[in-house]
Amino acid sequence: MVAQVQSTDSQNTEASRVGNWQAVLLFAVIALPMISALLIYKTGLGMPSGTINEGVMLSPAKQISVLAKADNDGHSLLATGKKWRLVIPYSQNCDKACESNLYITRQVHIRLGEKARRVERVLLSLGADNTAVESLLREHPRMRVMNVEASDFSRWLSESSLSSATDSMKHYLLVDEDGFAMMAYNTEHEGNQLLKDLKRVLKFTNEE
Repeated sequence: MVAQVQSTDSQNTEASRVGNWQAVLLFAVIALPMISALLIYKTGLGMPSGTINEGVMLSPAKQISVLAKADNDGHSLLATGKKWRLVIPYSQNCDKACESNLYITRQVHIRLGEKARRVERVLLSLGADNTAVESLLREHPRMRVMNVEASDFSRWLSESSLSSATDSMKHYLLVDEDGFAMMAYNTEHEGNQLLKDLKRVLKFTNEE
């Protein structure tokens, strides 16, 4: 009888051990791809050049909330939830490149269809007066506005890999759900290229 009890206990212990390992393996199968994808996007390590991203990868990714503290309503960049964001610099003298960036980001946002709610456009106003911004918002509704000193923006860019690019102020940025600027685009990028990148990141990140 004692031997039978010991045998049962041994079997239960073995079953418990197998169950624990199965749980660990299941967690690894689910979590490791997500962690790997996040590390690749954050660091660029393991990213094949010229094949994955259409935009220019920033290295390292830069936290934008240290630059843009609050929007015109006093809310932080991430206050609207887990969203990917298109951040478009805007100055008082918005030239053709600036106008093109605003137009392309708006059209791409619309083309996302039902996924558009997971993306937000943010205007980074670099010293533009309120009248100019209000006029712009009539053409680009639902775009948040964050005021930043042009000199601060230039300094922030100078610390990134974009600093060597010509007319870096004419780029707009793709910012991830945690507030890190990941990629940059300019007038050489077509809307379809931005759309392709957005669809990819939305596919591989969880909806809140």
